[in-house]
Amino acid sequence: MLAALAPHLPEALLPDALAAARAIDREDYCAEALAALAPHLPEWLLPDALAAARAIVYAEGRAKVLAALAPHLPEAERHAVLSEALAACAIDWEGSRAKALAALAPHLPEAERHAVLSEALEAARAIDWEGSRAKALAALAPHLPQALLPAALEAARAIDWEGSRAEALTALAPHLPDTLLPDALAAARAINREQFRAKVLAALAPHLPEAERHAVLSDALAAARAIADGGARVEALRALAPHLPKWLLPAALKAARAIGDGGARVEALRALAPHLPETLLPAALKAARAIADGGARVEALRALAPHLPETLLPAALKAARAIDPEEYRAAVLAALAPHLAALPAPLRYRCWAETLPLLARRPRPQLLADLGALLPLIAAIGGADAAGEMFQAMQDVARWWP
Repeated sequence: MLAALAPHLPEALLPDALAAARAIDREDYCAEALAALAPHLPEWLLPDALAAARAIVYAEGRAKVLAALAPHLPEAERHAVLSEALAACAIDWEGSRAKALAALAPHLPEAERHAVLSEALEAARAIDWEGSRAKALAALAPHLPQALLPAALEAARAIDWEGSRAEALTALAPHLPDTLLPDALAAARAINREQFRAKVLAALAPHLPEAERHAVLSDALAAARAIADGGARVEALRALAPHLPKWLLPAALKAARAIGDGGARVEALRALAPHLPETLLPAALKAARAIADGGARVEALRALAPHLPETLLPAALKAARAIDPEEYRAAVLAALAPHLAALPAPLRYRCWAETLPLLARRPRPQLLADLGALLPLIAAIGGADAAGEMFQAMQDVARWWP
């Protein structure tokens, strides 16, 4: 929580945030919080943060915090702290040493950085457990100089388990020079499991020459469509969606619509929706309306709402009106309301005229929930006073018919 809040805290609260971080019992969590706070601390708090870093027994955590603090210290102190952080990286377990060195390297002078990253890469390659080896290579990937990338790619390709190999290759993909992309592509195509192959191909495609990119994306989408498990297919489609050319999006939507599990289909539609052209949105809306589970159908309609053109909003509103129970319906109406309010006046009035009589037939609690959800539309139709007048009318009705 502190790590997420750190960039947004006013200076007056930073002493309390630092005290809260120092009070965390688990040293890995304490280190994470201190490292997140480091770039935001005023100069007068840095000595306290440095003392907190030095008190961490856990060497990887201590190195991480010292590395995060060093760039913000006075120059006379900075080199000593970086040396201290480097000494803390002398950790027996290769996985921790690799991650600590990766965290430290970006803060080192350029003359030292290559040697430290080379040591980190060797530590990563020496990790026995392939899951940890892949994570260490992924942590190193953004920091490695080009001279070390061939060895990193070789280390990734040598991982036997395809899930971990895909993780390492995916992390390396954006950082590889053109000369290494053919080898990475061969490694991706050699992966048997479709879900992992699709993920790596999706990561590589944006960095390939245009002539090759479309063929690779087509291969990746074919792999995604062959994935039987709905959740794994969603992950593949999510990775591919931002990169697919328009001509492949119908096949991607077809792959999403074919997912049997309603929750997974929702996530696939959510991933694709921002990238679908207007011509495919009717099919996406149809797929959302066809989901049997009410809660999942609600989430699908909510995910599509911001992307629907005005011609489809009445159909989405019709689908929302038919949803039970009322809390589901109100959630979809609330997602649609700002977009309905922006419709041209004739279409806006028509939507309201078709909707109000249907809502009015429902029990009072349901009607109130629906009207609350539709407030942006009501305000757009009736002006600034409409909400106040509606509230007064509700009070009158409640008084007349308790």
